[in-house]
Amino acid sequence: MLRKVIGSQIKEKTCIQGTAIRDAVSSLYSTSMFETVDYQLLGSEEPYDLVFYLKPNSSHSLSLGARFDLEEFAQVLLNLTLNRYRLYTPKISTSVILGLNPSIDIDMSYPMGTLTKIALYDCFSGNNYRMFGQNSVLRDINFNYNTLKIFLATSSFKTFNMELGARMDNFFIKSFTGQEVLYTGSKTMSSSNFLDAYVDVEFNPLNNSDLTQNGFTTRLKGDFYFLGSPSDFGYFLATQLNAKGVFNITKTTKLSPAIYHRSLFSQQVPAIYGNVMGGCYESRYVDHQLPFIGMNYADFFDKNLSVFRLDIRQKLFERQYVTLMANYASHCHDIKEYFYGSSLFGVGLSYTYDIPVVGPATVLMQWSSHTKAVSWMFSLGFFF
Repeated sequence: MLRKVIGSQIKEKTCIQGTAIRDAVSSLYSTSMFETVDYQLLGSEEPYDLVFYLKPNSSHSLSLGARFDLEEFAQVLLNLTLNRYRLYTPKISTSVILGLNPSIDIDMSYPMGTLTKIALYDCFSGNNYRMFGQNSVLRDINFNYNTLKIFLATSSFKTFNMELGARMDNFFIKSFTGQEVLYTGSKTMSSSNFLDAYVDVEFNPLNNSDLTQNGFTTRLKGDFYFLGSPSDFGYFLATQLNAKGVFNITKTTKLSPAIYHRSLFSQQVPAIYGNVMGGCYESRYVDHQLPFIGMNYADFFDKNLSVFRLDIRQKLFERQYVTLMANYASHCHDIKEYFYGSSLFGVGLSYTYDIPVVGPATVLMQWSSHTKAVSWMFSLGFFF
């Protein structure tokens, strides 16, 4: 297995450079199998023997996390994973989130060789959140959500993941203040079900989503929904691109551009899968939610939605940061009208103190042309 992992960087009885050794160390770390990876050159003269020293990770893990912010208040996460760092044995992982939007999920996978696995994932969650409707009227949506998916995926890589599979989504409406929620053009439904074939590719070497030092991450996703209820449901296609980079301007100043885009291809799309944008974090309430600085709450937008964002983060003192953020969004109903669609603009200024173990404490002041109002947000802990 190790020969396959480092074989692209190092060949036996060949001349190698230091960059090839560093790439091999990075590849070994990316398998998640090892806690430490060291190497040594043995011998008094060329050719030297290159020896790797590997310390395995523990087989199982138990994780506990907590977070607080003004939108969802307190959240607690508990995760248990069995056989987490074993390549050739089945893995079982379960997570529980307690809070305003509780959830429980279980993820089971079985290895199919060194680099691939087949997996089954089931999640049940309760969602109670606020969204802006038409004319920026605030409305509350309270529903339970269950998703079940089976897929093929890459195995044991920290930085790269690819999934190809099928998913069934079930929605159960408990209460809704506003207009139709599940299906555009239909009356409010108490329940609805959809079947989807999807592909999801993500490259993410960033080690800290809140205070990343440098790196680049990207995600490509495509969904084809071909069966569902209510009875007047028609198939539709959804595509999404998320990309973010963090680059050094100076030792204490970081520049972070980001692009988010989602398109829907159909004359009629269930509103629950409509383009949703708002808040500081992507995928907060629904997997396809795009972030937008200047809006604490989310809103629905047209079928083609793009967000362009630029952050400049300055380190003031040890563990203290100030970030200036600006983003621009454009949305339109028809992709042919993309360069002539509606647009909005938002800015924000945040102060963050990175507390050891606990995570970042952040105060954010923001404004957008969509809300035409100044709002603020406080959060403590890592987002999950």
